[in-house]
Amino acid sequence: MKKTLKTVLGIVVGPFLLIIGTLLTYFVAKGYRFDFDNGQFEQTGVISVETKPRRTEITLDGTAIGKSPKAVSGINEGKHTVTLSRNGYQTWTM
Repeated sequence: MKKTLKTVLGIVVGPFLLIIGTLLTYFVAKGYRFDFDNGQFEQTGVISVETKPRRTEITLDGTAIGKSPKAVSGINEGKHTVTLSRNGYQTWTM
């Protein structure tokens, strides 16, 4: 009886977990993330910055995110402010 139950659970649960894992991977790859506060998936974006000269400081909405070149995923939809700065160069904001 125990062996039969394990077999049945394996046949049912295994493919179910595979399907759930595949769906989650698909949503993450398409730029979605799950918001646990409201219990929904929300679409996010990616910001990619490449500068000349390299190693320019990047600030997103007032928060330093690193130096170029840089790609950051999981950015919420909407308007954002990007600032690029480097010693000896004029600061650029958009």
